[in-house]
Amino acid sequence: MRQGKEITLYGDGSTRRDYTYTDDIVDGVIAGIDYKDSMFKVINLGNNETVELLELVETIEKSCGISPKKTFAPAQLGDVSQTWANVTKARKLFNYQSEYSLSKGLSEFVDWFTWKNSQK
Repeated sequence: MRQGKEITLYGDGSTRRDYTYTDDIVDGVIAGIDYKDSMFKVINLGNNETVELLELVETIEKSCGISPKKTFAPAQLGDVSQTWANVTKARKLFNYQSEYSLSKGLSEFVDWFTWKNSQK
């Protein structure tokens, strides 16, 4: 997007996903490592909230101050309309809670990305 290249959105942009900031996943993994009541539990980590694909793109646009060219392609075979992590077990077992909203996480990423590119 930053380079002005066209982006392809599959479907009509209404699919919803649970986008999770990396720090939240790292915090959950560390909490899982520290959890001592069982060595064998399957626990979901995520934001526990879905965001529509078009909302994600719009939030990236605002965070980066750019407006990419968008093209829409047919939905990909086998894609589902919505996915997200149920974090009820993680919250119960080790008080896991995502701390980053989509806009906060993207703001952090843009700050890092800007800094990283200024180091070149």
